[in-house]
Amino acid sequence: MRRLKLDALLVSSFARVHIGGDQFVVHASASDLHGTTVACAATGRNEGRSTGSVAAHVVRVLDRAAPPAGVVHIEQLVNPSAFFTDLAEDGIVFHQL
Repeated sequence: MRRLKLDALLVSSFARVHIGGDQFVVHASASDLHGTTVACAATGRNEGRSTGSVAAHVVRVLDRAAPPAGVVHIEQLVNPSAFFTDLAEDGIVFHQL
């Protein structure tokens, strides 16, 4: 690109153009053995901060008591209602679908 003298123009253009945004949506659904399905979604801004918020809340739970041995999922560690309430205080909005 230097040969074409376009490098400064391209760098300048990319510095001014912002693709994407900081909003996010997470959708989850689950079914039981009888075929009953529930779904919900979480929305918010600043995906990185929200990810960190979830991790920080889980660390607090793990700091209070050691988890059982083996693979453990978040839903096995937390009370969902209290967990979602705490995350809502951090700006994450939950939607029952």
